[in-house]
Amino acid sequence: MLRLVYQPSEQRLAFDPHKKLPGRGAYLCRDTNCLQLAKRQYSLDRAYRTKVPKSCYRQLETLFSEVMNGK
Repeated sequence: MLRLVYQPSEQRLAFDPHKKLPGRGAYLCRDTNCLQLAKRQYSLDRAYRTKVPKSCYRQLETLFSEVMNGK
């Protein structure tokens, strides 16, 4: 599972591997299908109790590809 923290002041999602970043976190499995499902069902919007901008989802897709490729 990957922990993601939404930083509304910067309007970005941050990967939190050590589970230490402040703020509301949400967990997603390491599968791009989970990301697509979360996007389609607005799961992150509910977890963060705010509207997550589309730019954050694009950033998250890039982040997922880096994590999957071991970068």
